[in-house]
Amino acid sequence: MRVVEGRALLRGRFEQCCIGIEDGKISSIKKIIKGDPHFDFGGNYILPAGIDIHVHFREPGPTHKEDFDTGTEAAACGGISCVFDMPNNLPATMDAQTFEEKRQLAAGKANVDFGLYLALQEDSRPKDLSDLRSPFKIFMAGKKGGLAFGDYGRLKDVLEETKNTQMHTSVHCEDQNLIAKNDGKSLEEYLRSRPNEAEASAIGILADAKAHICHVSARESLPLLENPNLTSEVTPHHLLLNEHVDLAGFGKTNPPLRRKADQMAMWEGLISGRIDIIASDHAPHTIEEKQEEFSRVPSGVPGVETSLPLMLMQVKKGNLNMGRLASAMMETPAMMMGLEKGSIEIGMDADLIAVDLRRITNIRADNLHSKCGWTPFEKWEAIFPLATFLRGELVSKDGDIQETGRGMMIQKREKP
Repeated sequence: MRVVEGRALLRGRFEQCCIGIEDGKISSIKKIIKGDPHFDFGGNYILPAGIDIHVHFREPGPTHKEDFDTGTEAAACGGISCVFDMPNNLPATMDAQTFEEKRQLAAGKANVDFGLYLALQEDSRPKDLSDLRSPFKIFMAGKKGGLAFGDYGRLKDVLEETKNTQMHTSVHCEDQNLIAKNDGKSLEEYLRSRPNEAEASAIGILADAKAHICHVSARESLPLLENPNLTSEVTPHHLLLNEHVDLAGFGKTNPPLRRKADQMAMWEGLISGRIDIIASDHAPHTIEEKQEEFSRVPSGVPGVETSLPLMLMQVKKGNLNMGRLASAMMETPAMMMGLEKGSIEIGMDADLIAVDLRRITNIRADNLHSKCGWTPFEKWEAIFPLATFLRGELVSKDGDIQETGRGMMIQKREKP
């Protein structure tokens, strides 16, 4: 039996205990358990590992930016034991063939567990794709010829079909009709090209559809999230950054970094629970690409390795309590995706992290593991995990990968 010892988060409270692990599952929780190996973290915290349901690992496609090996290495070192990768690859993951090709690419490379989204367009048949038992993704905006779902009338029908399949469906909500064709030359101009109204309008179009709203960023969106059919996420970059940061093209992302008032509204939404979870929207591009003329800079920022450490720092500062963090990055994502993860209970996967809230470090791109080689949070204070366990196996320690290729494919379990 493997044992992890420390101050574990149990039913909302920290208790000094030992966690016994057999066959990758938590088998016992007691004051004293004998086992080998025995990982003793003393009085440091033991938390469920994080779950990030929104990443872009670029494989297949532009793997010079990221691949499943480096992306999941970054995840593990940031305390994330399970990720769900978006489908806007080259080729896009949108049918059984492209799904299987991507699964084979990821198999054996992944250092944490992973799921794969399927992209839906106007001619998609969700019922036929449901046999793959994987979540769906809809892009309401995008480049011509890409994955943008342009027929918003048909969108409601497709969402009704996804509801019937009971598959999680994430939606990128920006109304294409309210987005300017010109990006502008700065983050301030880019924000004006993709206004708050574009996001709120897109969420409104969903009406009574059952869906998950990706990367909420506009304060006008918050009242719309009271719809019980909708769940939502916010990113660390929309919580911690705004249009006035000195990042130029490195801060270009969709939806854009917004005003201070929107940033504060996102905090209110997260703390109150109106926004359900935190997800990174890890979208790496190279330094060279981000230094192009602003109109040619691709949108997206990396974040899978820094999201949980940044939020742990917010707990340290008193801006977020640990219970809300555990709900937003562990418990609720696990429930959304039907995982036996996200909490420290007998029978759950032994996905755990050890955390010392006294060990504050400054984020440095040189110490991170993404191929892209930069972060919008350079020199920010953060608290990285001492160790990350995947089903009881030590996969990272002090920012270094210990075990490689142990990640397993996640698919929704069939009903008995």
